[in-house]
Amino acid sequence: MVTAMACTPPPTPPWKWAATWKPTHPVAPRVLHSSCSCQLKMRTLDNQLHNISLSLYLKPRLLQECPMEYTNRILVVDDDSSIHEAFTKILASDHGSHESLDAARAAFMGVPDKQPKRGSDKCELLHAHQGEEAVQAVKQAVAAGTPIDLAFVDVRMPPGMNGVETVRHIWQVAPMTEIVLCTAWSDYSHEETLQALGQNHRLLILKKPFESIEVRQMALALHEKRRAAEREAILIEDLQAASRETKSYAASLVTANRALSLSKKAMDHAARLKTQALEDLTLELRDLIETVMGQFLATNDPQEMEQAIKQAQDLLARAEEARGHSQA
Repeated sequence: MVTAMACTPPPTPPWKWAATWKPTHPVAPRVLHSSCSCQLKMRTLDNQLHNISLSLYLKPRLLQECPMEYTNRILVVDDDSSIHEAFTKILASDHGSHESLDAARAAFMGVPDKQPKRGSDKCELLHAHQGEEAVQAVKQAVAAGTPIDLAFVDVRMPPGMNGVETVRHIWQVAPMTEIVLCTAWSDYSHEETLQALGQNHRLLILKKPFESIEVRQMALALHEKRRAAEREAILIEDLQAASRETKSYAASLVTANRALSLSKKAMDHAARLKTQALEDLTLELRDLIETVMGQFLATNDPQEMEQAIKQAQDLLARAEEARGHSQA
């Protein structure tokens, strides 16, 4: 059984955000709102006008532990039934294979196997004795939504298509399939294989006769490689989603800043008009007060004095009204 760790993303959003108010006077910044605690700050957007800092965080789904079981589907393509039996013993034996595969995994990772044991991944072996049968099995697996992860393909399989042609057809159906081409050097040269299949990092060559540990190690390494590629794809998807959200927030802040800037200009213009009106009113009041005081001092008529006092009271009322408008 091939043992490896797999990680499936939990149904949580990949990005989080937090808004913080940064006062101009010496007071500690205050968090206005935060969707949750996050590990990685991706970008901070500042609204300088209102001292608001909007920070967008990335919380990758891969930062969370995802203990679960994964089925590693391996297709063996060979016209020799004894080869199928050998692969079954090597990869799918229930007796003592776990320890040897754990040791192989530790050797592959370059660290002692001291990790806590999780549920072991399942290894599902599929068998095909001819190239056409293998291609059909791959098509059925893709249609069922359970694609084959790895295929061990023999080169020489008379009377049907050979292994190189089989691999070419498999990649036309499922280009992500990892391939181990089992060959004797007399079958195909390396140059001929590359000419037929091209440079492809999903292709490995296993020379016959091979040892059991070689098959196990290849199966494990390619399994880990595929899991790493899937984790990378999830992380890239999270980064792209967070990037789109960052751009959306940035556009919103730009729009808000423009609106606030226009509003500030309008308020400044209104303040200038009010100041000018107060200055004009002050001049008018000064002239009227001088006139009233002159009339008050120049007359001895009580009626004219009463009228002058009334004018002064009206001027004071207008001044009080103007002061109230200036404070509004």
